[in-house]
Amino acid sequence: SCHGELDVLKRFLDAYGKDMEFCQLQLNYLDWTLQDAREKVRLLNEHHIPIWVMEPVRGGALAHPGEAAEQRLQALRPGASAASWALRWLQDIHAVFGKYGIGHALWNYKEKDFGLRDDRFSSIREDFIRII
Repeated sequence: SCHGELDVLKRFLDAYGKDMEFCQLQLNYLDWTLQDAREKVRLLNEHHIPIWVMEPVRGGALAHPGEAAEQRLQALRPGASAASWALRWLQDIHAVFGKYGIGHALWNYKEKDFGLRDDRFSSIREDFIRII
């Protein structure tokens, strides 16, 4: 489980990476840049270590991102909850990883239908990323 900065993960992988079966990583649309999750994913991919997702809704914070953010999300997809945006981002991360050549993540939750299985997210992905 990685809770440290990129430098800490690098040191850990240098020391123990050969023995790791997977790494649990805080992965959500906010931490993609805020906690440098993008670089952590790249580094783990270089070491061929699968990623298990933790904190997909960031402890609930992405379920309530604030009134201004929720209004902007509602304008893009009326009726969708803020939490569904976080879960949809993760649901689609496989395709995003493939598009940018940065590896793959494993979903470590039981499969549930949160109304997120359709392809509607792909048409608004770029606007979503820009707004967030």
